[in-house]
Amino acid sequence: MMNSILEYQQCMSKPHIIILLGNSGAGKGTQAELLLQTYSLEYIGSGNLLRTFSQSDHFSARKIKQIMGAGRFVPSFLIGSLWTQIFEHIKNAESFAGFILDGSPRRMEEAEVLDEALAWYEWEQYARFIYLHISDEEALRRITHRKVCSACGHTIPYTADTAHLERCPQCGGALVVRADDKDIHAIQSRIAMFKKEVEPVLERYRSKNVLITVNGEQPIAHVLRDIEQQLA
Repeated sequence: MMNSILEYQQCMSKPHIIILLGNSGAGKGTQAELLLQTYSLEYIGSGNLLRTFSQSDHFSARKIKQIMGAGRFVPSFLIGSLWTQIFEHIKNAESFAGFILDGSPRRMEEAEVLDEALAWYEWEQYARFIYLHISDEEALRRITHRKVCSACGHTIPYTADTAHLERCPQCGGALVVRADDKDIHAIQSRIAMFKKEVEPVLERYRSKNVLITVNGEQPIAHVLRDIEQQLA
């Protein structure tokens, strides 16, 4: 009995370190929101961090805004510095159940920085790299149709159930197309950059036998089910 209790306590004390990977439109943000409803985790969205950073009034913020607007990736050193600030904060928190890193690493250099950070903060053994796979055609269709709430920022994925929505189901705010989802050339550039930059990252983790691939073209609930089975 004591051994069973001890094993349970040890299991509960292990943090969930979830790294969600996938092309634009794969549903990373949607799955992150659903996982946060079940697990008491910190959310780290690299895209959100960069968008917030770009709103400042200084050289790097203005340059980042230009880079993101053109559908290009930001320098690895900059996203790494933003991660470090968040990692240090949550590592020193009184209670820590883990975190979800949404949408990174997106380049080999970022993967190297992340791997070093996970080892530094003693999280390496808990990390689960989950790849939500969708085709390029599906990525383009989803990105050009998805919307975001102008009031609370909630992203509405494009599905048969949400296609008719004009108001946010969470707060009632007006739904709009995100600025960086309006430029078809920028979207195509992002998809092309994924194949060039991110697929080698996927192969890095696949070769280490730590990459978990999930079919992202399933219904949202089925994708969530497959992820949770891997976390059990």
